[in-house]
Amino acid sequence: MKNFMPVSIALALAMPLSAMAQNPPSPAAEIQGLRKEIEAMRAAYEARLQALEQRLRAAERVPEAAAASPAVSAEPAPVASSAGGANAFNPAISLILSGGYTSTSRDPAAYNITGFQLPQGSDAGPGTRGFSLGESELGLAANIDPWLRGVANISLHPDNTVSVEEAFVQTTSLGNGLSAKAGRFLSGVGYLNSQHPHTWDFVDSPLAYQALLGTQFGDDGVQLNWVAPTDQYIEFGAELGRGRSFPGSDTSRNGAGMTALTVHTGGDIGVSHNWRAGLSMLNARASDQALTTLDAAGNTISNAFSGSSRVWILDGVWKWALNGNAT
Repeated sequence: MKNFMPVSIALALAMPLSAMAQNPPSPAAEIQGLRKEIEAMRAAYEARLQALEQRLRAAERVPEAAAASPAVSAEPAPVASSAGGANAFNPAISLILSGGYTSTSRDPAAYNITGFQLPQGSDAGPGTRGFSLGESELGLAANIDPWLRGVANISLHPDNTVSVEEAFVQTTSLGNGLSAKAGRFLSGVGYLNSQHPHTWDFVDSPLAYQALLGTQFGDDGVQLNWVAPTDQYIEFGAELGRGRSFPGSDTSRNGAGMTALTVHTGGDIGVSHNWRAGLSMLNARASDQALTTLDAAGNTISNAFSGSSRVWILDGVWKWALNGNAT
């Protein structure tokens, strides 16, 4: 009897504690706990978001600091090819076909520009009458390595002859707004000279180009361009060449037969207007250059010229494209 009473009292005290442990918490207590968990999650999310914003601001400051610094990276960034992957160094190939129909009141074979003598075999003039294939063009271009790219444009003439219009290598990673080109290329003088015929707005080149440059001036040599680091677009260019094209002539001279200097500037006015203006100087040397013209009676007169020709070009263009849509 003595041992039974303590055990009974212990069991009686333990029963209320067991009943309290088995009863679930009240709804108010559960809601309060959930609120605390949500607040903790919200605080952690806001802290993580602030950390990400700080990392973003730090990353945005890096290009600004690099642009302001005069230091230039010793390793130029490689130029990515549009083909990508295994085709990164395969050439891009294009074939542009050109044809037309010409009807003239005068015979194109007797074409001349009053007051100007043209080189023999000049492309100046409207071309042949009737249907013609025109000058078609085969173009090839590819990256050579991260620093150079190569370009070749082969002209296919209506008389079934082929000529190399352009074939040059050009730098891609000189930096500081500089770019260099070496080989055969269309000169950067004027506005239209460096553009290929299939991009012209008219079927032939302007009269001034025909009279002074024999339609279009191209040469073998080197070209250096520099774009100034200003909000206003300003570009300076210098060329040194063989001088093989009119107004120069191809000779066996050792030195350069052509020099050219160019400066171009332009910019946007609003979203629908932009402009460009330029000043160019081309100096070319000729030796026994064969020139032809017509006299008052329509007879052909042949002459020869030796000396230097200097051509100054002042060009300007204003373009309007509604809301910047060039089409």
